[in-house]
Amino acid sequence: ILFKMIILLLALGILLLAVRNKLDYWVFLISALIGIMVWAERTDVRPEIFSYLFLSCFIFAIFRAKYDNQTKWLYFLPIIQIFWTNMHIYFALGPILLLFFILDQKFKYWKIFLTTSAVTLLNPNFLNGALYPLGVLKNYGYSIVENQNILFLSDYGISTGRIQLFQLSLALLILGFIIRKRIAVFELLSGIFFSVMALKMLRNFGPYGMVFTPL
Repeated sequence: ILFKMIILLLALGILLLAVRNKLDYWVFLISALIGIMVWAERTDVRPEIFSYLFLSCFIFAIFRAKYDNQTKWLYFLPIIQIFWTNMHIYFALGPILLLFFILDQKFKYWKIFLTTSAVTLLNPNFLNGALYPLGVLKNYGYSIVENQNILFLSDYGISTGRIQLFQLSLALLILGFIIRKRIAVFELLSGIFFSVMALKMLRNFGPYGMVFTPL
């Protein structure tokens, strides 16, 4: 339990460093509190906690490159991706975030994106392992709650506080994009993608909550 708390606090600390020059401290604190409450249900001792740590590292590197012109952090991402690929299925989120970033930057950092995508092959199953996230839920065998969408759960009368918090956070996220003077491509694409992920599966509340915090 102590190790889990260290990993999660480290992830949050990295997110704070990522947005320290982008968001007001109190804005971050409020968004972090909401984000934590959304993904708190997904913080059991499981490999998933490492995905939160690696996800925060990617966001840190991307935000530093985008807002502080500190591109050196991007070159650590392929190394982080190797560990992520061999530790948890959410590893596909790394290249996806980088894809959104290079679209935001008009393909300026495409070499880092290609390298980070390529190193996903460095796993015991090579190509099958790299493509595993695409088919992991096919023929799952049986239905479990965490793999259901919130509309399905609502139809069966299952409405938890986590779902209501997610709905609140989603409304705030949409409102935030509406009132912004300038639409940031990376933030917009990330917001849409992770929101759809969370809408499709309860288990995706974790990565959604992490990304909601800095967006």
